[in-house]
Amino acid sequence: MGGSTRRYTTSEAEGTVEKRSRKEIIEEALKKDLPYLRFEKELEREFLDHYFRHSLNQARFAMFLGSVFYAAYGLLDYIMFSEVKTTFWAIRYGIILPGLLLVFIALFFIKTERMLQIWLSLAILLAGSSVVVYNKIILGDFYIGLILIILFGCVVLPLRFRYAAISSLAVTSAYIGIIGINIHQKPVPVNNVFDLITANAFGLFACYLLEKYKRKEYLQLCLLNLEKDKLRELSLVDGLTNIANRRAFNDFFSREWSRAQRFGHTVALLLIDVDHFKLYNDALGHQAGDECLCRIAGVLNLYRRRASDFVARYGGEEFVFMLLGASSEYAIEVAEAIRMKVKDLQIPHPASGIDRNVTISIGVAFCVPTREMEKEELIKMADKALYQAKRNGRNRVVFLQDH
Repeated sequence: MGGSTRRYTTSEAEGTVEKRSRKEIIEEALKKDLPYLRFEKELEREFLDHYFRHSLNQARFAMFLGSVFYAAYGLLDYIMFSEVKTTFWAIRYGIILPGLLLVFIALFFIKTERMLQIWLSLAILLAGSSVVVYNKIILGDFYIGLILIILFGCVVLPLRFRYAAISSLAVTSAYIGIIGINIHQKPVPVNNVFDLITANAFGLFACYLLEKYKRKEYLQLCLLNLEKDKLRELSLVDGLTNIANRRAFNDFFSREWSRAQRFGHTVALLLIDVDHFKLYNDALGHQAGDECLCRIAGVLNLYRRRASDFVARYGGEEFVFMLLGASSEYAIEVAEAIRMKVKDLQIPHPASGIDRNVTISIGVAFCVPTREMEKEELIKMADKALYQAKRNGRNRVVFLQDH
């Protein structure tokens, strides 16, 4: 959140437009029904990253399972093609299976979605090439295995459509080429080729629908996350003053206190109270009181000049202003500047008894957190300083430092 839950500046407006534009891009993509399986550049990059993270385990399991079944087909080599089993086994266990295991191992080291797709495509090309070579040896009869490999690549492996199409059509073309080479030795098995083409059509259509579904699911997830972000943002913002609320302050304080303990940074906490605010409400009404609090919140935002500065409504007429890594002199300077700026607003306070206008009292607590120190101690110190400011006549700043 930076210095506070929200920045009510031009930069916030630009961020809002950016988020709204993102929502419009997502909704437009959903309306188009994704016929080309492609998003706009930034959204596409985010989807591919999401796809990679959520497909990697599936790819590893599928590759392991596929390798086991590929190895098991050696038994059929022995039963159905005993006369050439030695050649088949040399190809299956000596070349292709080690290659598939290499792909399986590589899946534990790759870092990008593109490399995932390349390695999985390589697995299909490896397994498919062995079947093509078998068909070279037995003249085109050994094609069922190629159909299984194509369907495995299109449906079981998390191959995206374009990669599945390239790898499956490549091995199919190689098979047809092998059959063509042997056309004078044996009639072309038209039925086998037709079955292969049909398997490609069915497999790639299923792959297309799967990727389309995953893309739509991702878009819907993005919309849901945008809504969650919006709800979370609203839950951390004070509904009246539009600055951070106490919950946001507690989150920020806990996080930054731990960081200050680790790195030895200073922490200054300004606890700010509107003088005689109950009397102000009684005299002028709650609507005027609300407007008064909003104007004071605006002053606090004016003095939030660094990214690490944090402003929040602490409760009722109390506010907190946190300064991280600042000197004690700077903390006092900011507190005095805020006090004077609020007075300069010249908000009439007919029941104050201190001044004709609304004033504030500020307790400033300053420390360098140690490992043994609890963050509640700083709040108690700021509260003690604020109490002293009130007891000493209000409309003033009191500073306390932990030694």
